[in-house]
This record gives sequence, structure tokens and C-alpha cells, in this order.
Amino acid sequence: MATNWNAILSNANSLADILMILRKVLANLDIKVDQTVIDEALVEIDRVKADVANEIEYFQKIIKESVESGLYVPFDKQSDLLAYVPNVEPVVGKAFDTFKVWIWETRAPETIPKWHDTGLSELDQAITYTDESIEDKLMVIENGNYVAAFPDSYNNMALGIKRNGAVHAPKLESQDVNNTLVETIVHADFLEVKTDEKGNIVFAIRRDGSVDIPKLNIKLPDTNSAVRTLKIGTDDAITHIGDSMTASHYCVQDKSYVSQLSQLSPYRHINYGVSGNDLLNMQSRVLNDVQTFGASLKSMKPRFAFIASFANDSAFTLVDLTYYQENTRRLIDICLAHGVQPVLISYFLMNSTQHQAVKSIADEYQIPIIWNDVLNRQVGFYDAATLFHQWHTGTRNGGLWWLPMLEYIKQQKPMRTLKIFRKRPGFVSSSDADLLFKSTVDKAKKWKEITVGHYSLANEYKYDELDSLAAGDLSWTLRDDEYVKLANKTPISFSDYALIEIGLDALQKHLSLIEINLSVVGTVSCYVRNNMDKSVEIVKVPPTDPNYQANWNKPRGKWRLVDLAGGKITIYKDDVISSMVGNKLYLMIKGAFSLSEISVNYIADKYENSLPTLNNIKQKLGSELLTQPLLGSAQLSGWTLGGSVASIVPIDVSNAPRKPDLNIAVDGVVTLTPDNFVQQSISFASSEELRTFKVVAWARYFPKAYLDMTNAKYSSLDPTQVVDRSQSGALAPITKDTLDLKMLKLETWTEVARPTPGGADQYDFAGLQWRPLTFYIEVQPYTTSLTIRLNAEDGEIQVAKCSIKEVV
Repeated sequence: MATNWNAILSNANSLADILMILRKVLANLDIKVDQTVIDEALVEIDRVKADVANEIEYFQKIIKESVESGLYVPFDKQSDLLAYVPNVEPVVGKAFDTFKVWIWETRAPETIPKWHDTGLSELDQAITYTDESIEDKLMVIENGNYVAAFPDSYNNMALGIKRNGAVHAPKLESQDVNNTLVETIVHADFLEVKTDEKGNIVFAIRRDGSVDIPKLNIKLPDTNSAVRTLKIGTDDAITHIGDSMTASHYCVQDKSYVSQLSQLSPYRHINYGVSGNDLLNMQSRVLNDVQTFGASLKSMKPRFAFIASFANDSAFTLVDLTYYQENTRRLIDICLAHGVQPVLISYFLMNSTQHQAVKSIADEYQIPIIWNDVLNRQVGFYDAATLFHQWHTGTRNGGLWWLPMLEYIKQQKPMRTLKIFRKRPGFVSSSDADLLFKSTVDKAKKWKEITVGHYSLANEYKYDELDSLAAGDLSWTLRDDEYVKLANKTPISFSDYALIEIGLDALQKHLSLIEINLSVVGTVSCYVRNNMDKSVEIVKVPPTDPNYQANWNKPRGKWRLVDLAGGKITIYKDDVISSMVGNKLYLMIKGAFSLSEISVNYIADKYENSLPTLNNIKQKLGSELLTQPLLGSAQLSGWTLGGSVASIVPIDVSNAPRKPDLNIAVDGVVTLTPDNFVQQSISFASSEELRTFKVVAWARYFPKAYLDMTNAKYSSLDPTQVVDRSQSGALAPITKDTLDLKMLKLETWTEVARPTPGGADQYDFAGLQWRPLTFYIEVQPYTTSLTIRLNAEDGEIQVAKCSIKEVV
């Protein structure tokens, strides 16, 4: 294990301490050094200590007699001493703030007494005396190649410290080879040669710079103890290389697909989209290090580059699809040259042939691919302008992009992360404990990520009317990337709270030091999440106990106060366990402040590694096991219903999920709440094997549409599904600060009747875009039935269809 020299030297209070440490180090070396000079220096220091002690005893006696006679007067401050006027002379005065001694007396040619400075204080004199006494034992060389040297009694240098920090010992005695000397000689083949007394080469530097060590017995240094630094630009990030779909334009602020993906992703996401770009434009931007939203591939050094381009490549795809393929390869090669993992995105507008053209490139390079076009096909295929869609995706259907991307990202564990959040406007907390969280979605309810670069609609209130925008509505607002601001040391402001999520490539048990550096202006308090705090322990009590009922489902942990001193928060090894959750550290900053810089230094004795993985292997599934997978009015009789469940036809039914195996929209959907549920059972033959069933529920969260009902295009829509923005006081259901997610609960059991304690619960989120929520249920051998129940954990969730198939 490497020696902690910082800890050892921090306890050295004098030159003698340092010499003793050096003496011990030299004694433990494989080579032997003449330590006489060090011993002589230590003896001299002891003698100086004795002389100083005698002088102090003498001065104390004189001071005592002088004080008693009034001829010695002590003062706390030198200014008070100089203001004092004695009535006799001579008088000695001492100021304890400067340790100087003054004498009140009359000195020729003066005729009246005054205070006279005696010169150096006793402390200064002692330092000078000590330095002079051991000067002949420590030869300091001001010029030449050495900063300092230890000579022997004949002034031969035994040990020297060069200006580059190297230690030079011209002659070393070996303990292993009969005390033979190691000396420097001149050799025609080498610039410098060390030999023993028999002429054997011990160490040599050749003229080409190579090093020869014929016999080497060496212990490698502990390189893991080196300090690592995490900051914006060295964290795990994903750059999105794309066109106007990526840049966004047609959404509410902070609702671009990159922004929504980043909120739920452990990676930092970087928008590198430019309107009108095709693949060749993109490769030129990357090659020439062009800044987009203040960032580039070179400056941010992401781990992944998601490549999404197709619509603007029509000049090539309409002539020869292989042109498009080769342009894609060109951009892939440039990303690989940057050391970035390319990930291909199958553009949501692609047909099946174009889909295969992209897949063949991914197969060729053995790189991942994400299927956005598949989800678009499964919901009726957005292409031309329609409700909520302009041809460009908008706020509601941006999930066509980010939902499949998130499924891939879940497979890639990041190790070095730096994410920053503000307390979400609208979230009401009665105490800091309310800002703890249990999951990624729970965190998103309470904390909103700072802005990731994008464009948004200038007239945001028309976010649902993308199919009827006038020419005057086609204007955008640039939303600067706040991570890029921090990378450039430009302050960003926080009104009350900030959450900084720090992920390290080391587990807490291996970390010995974490140092968080913050440039903060404002009065703040800093806390780290401590899941080990004893105050959150729930002792064993019956489940009916009031304390258990009040706390059983609350987030674990407590905010532990930490010191921010000199712009640093330092967490030592003993406190790491009470500061981290897995490889994550959550720092909460409380107060109104601005932040202009953040970095994290850390030391571990072991670091973790992770590698990207490809998409999940395609599963083989059995036939549909649900008697009734659909939820239209005519199909509800095939379900057990709880609460007041009714089916409605969505106002955007043309882009609803399809009926099983048919490109026809479902007849209707149900709205589930915590009290409204749908339930169905299946039965199957007994088997001695453990069996797995795949349950898929197509769901979405649907805040009412925000439309001008005086527009003839919308006037015939179901008013119960619309907020009429033409009405005074109407409020948009979706804003830059809303979290547009709700949790769906799947409850399952294998008994004939629902167990009294309930079934097994699983959860997943539903967003604004329809998507398949997938759950895997395992049943034990000889089980012959399975029941599923779906309802919303909170709010309202629409469900269009459900499926159960066995994984075979």
C-alpha cells in the first residue's frame, strides 16, 4: 500500500521531526546511505534546544525581578506600549502582539527619554540562532542543479535534491552485494551509467533515450491513489447530432426531446442539432469543431454520439439509398476518431426499406441502433401535419424520439456523472426531508434539471396547435445550455435550492477522499444525502403502529450538514459512508445564490469500469393469452372493472395504438385512477419449470388539449378532453415547469382470489406519448393461473390495450 506522506508530514512540527522521518526512510531502503550527517544535525538541534532553554530561564528570572521593581512593563499591544509614559528610566517594555522589546531611556543627543526599539524579538533571535547553528550541517545551494544537499564532514554531497524534484545520491552502499558502491562512470554507448565496484551496469541511459536496468527488483507505485477530477467535459455525456428535430423549435421551453430525455437519464445530454442539416453538414461541423448551443464533440468529449438524420438527406435518398448509407458511415468514422461511441437512430419517418439500410450499417460497425420508427408505426405513423404534430414533432409526441432512447440508455450504466437540478416550481415542501426521493421519477417530481440547450416556440401557448400555425407563429426562442455556461464559468442562479448529483467511478468502500469545489456567491447551507442516519431508523413494530404508518413508504435517508469552507467541501474516508448512495453523492445547496463553477476531486484505492452493451436480444414469445386485450366500450365486458371505468374515443385517435396485429386504431381507451382499475385472469397448463410472462400495457398521461375552440379545425372535438384557451382565465395544462409523467401500477397474483394482503406490485411511468409499458412476471412450477390488475398510482392514465404472452 502506498505511504500517505501528506498524513505523516502533517504531524511534523519541526526540522528535527522531518530529519527523523528521513532517517527512518533511508534506514528502510534496500540501499544503504551514510546517515552520520543526519545524526550530527539531530545532536546539534538538541544542543540548540538546551541552549535556548537556558536562555529562556535566565530571561524569565530577569523579567520577574524587573516587573517587581517597575522597570519591566508588559503590554498586549505595541500601540499601548508606545503610548505609555513611565516616570522613571530606564524601563523595559514588551509587546506581546509583536514579541518585541522596547527600552524607555534618554539617548544622546536627545534630552528627554523615549521608547527605543531593541531590534529582533526573542523569537526572531532564536530562529536566527538555530539557523546559524545548523547551517554547517545543511548546505543550501542557491545555484546549479540542486535546491538542497546534505554533505558529509569532507563536504562530499551524500544526498541532493534537484530542481526537477529528483533525489540524487552519487554513492549508495548496497546491503545485498557485499557493501559495494554504486558509482557514475563515463561510457561511450551511454549518456549516463551507474555501475557497481566490479563494473557491472546497474542503471544506464542510452543516447536514443532508452533505459537499461539489467537486474530490476522494484515495487510498482500505487497508481490508484492518484487524484481524479470530475467536471463538466470529463463526465459521462451523450451528444445528440441532428437536425431541426433535435434542435427542437416546436415545443414548450424545456420540453425538447433532448431535455425530457436528460431529466430521466443519469447522463448529461448535449444538443448538437441544427435546422436544415443533413449528414454531410453534420460531419463538417464535427470535423471543424463548430460550436452548437455553445458546445462541440471535441470540447465536451461525450461517451456516446446519437446520430439522427434522414429528412434533410432526401437529395441523396431519392437518388440512391447507398449515398445516404455512405454519408452515415462518414459521420460514424469521424465520431470514432474522437473516441466517441456512435449510436444510430432510425429516424421516425423511415419506411421498412430505409430501416434495413440503417440496420445494415449498425451490423457492419457492430454499433447500437435505436428504433424510433418502430414506435411511430405502432401509433399510426406521424408524418404530415395533424393534431399535436406539425411534421416536426412537438411537446406531446417528442416521446417518439426520447422514449426508445431511454430504453437503450437504461442498459448503459454511467460511472462519472454530474447533473444539476433546481427545486421544481410548484412542488410544495414543508421541510427539507420532503426533497428526498425514492426513484428517478420521484426525483423528477421534486427537482427539475437546469436547461439543456434547445429552441422553443416563441408563442408557446400554441404548443397543441402545431397543425394550424400561421406564418407569424414560426419563430423561436433560443434557450442557452446552462451546463455550457458553467463550463465557461458563467454564473447561473438558484432562488432557493439546488441538487447536484455526482456519480463516481468508485464505490464508497474504496474512496478515501472526496473534495467538491464550488464557486458560489450568496449565503448557503450545504447537505449531503445520508442513508445511514440513525434518526430515520424504524424499529420493529406492528404495521398498525402509528409511527410505522407515518414513515414506512418515505424515502430513506436524511440531509447531513457539511461545511463549505474556502469554496470546498471535503469528505474524508470515515464520512464517505454517510455521504453516498452506491456510487452516487447527492449534494443539496440551500439558499439564494449563483453558481459559476463546480468540480470534484477524489481518491480511491480501486476504480470501477463499465462498457457499452448492444440492444437486448429479440425474445421469442408465445401466443396472446388474454381473452380480451382491447378496452373499447364494446370490449369492456371482457374485463373486471373497479370504480367507475368507462371507455372514450381519444380526440387524436388516428395516432392511438393499433389493434393487435392490425394497422387499425383501437376503438377506445379507458382512464385509470387510484380507484379505477381493470383486471383480467389467464389460465395455462401446469409445468415443472419456472415460467416467465411478458405483460405489456399501452398507456399515456393525457393532460387536456389546450386549443382555441373558436378555430373551426377544433370546434367539433370532444370538449371534455379540451381546455378552451379562448376562454378568459384558461390555464395551459403543460408548462415549462410541469412534470408530464404519471405512474401506472401493475398488481399480479396467482391465487384464485386476490390475497387479503394484496398482490405483487410493479410500477412504470406513462408520459405524453403512447408507449408500451413492459413488465416481466415469473411464476413458480405447477402454477396454472395469473391475474393482472392495472390502475394509476396518482392522477389519471389512459390505457389503450394490454397483452400477456409467455417468453419461450
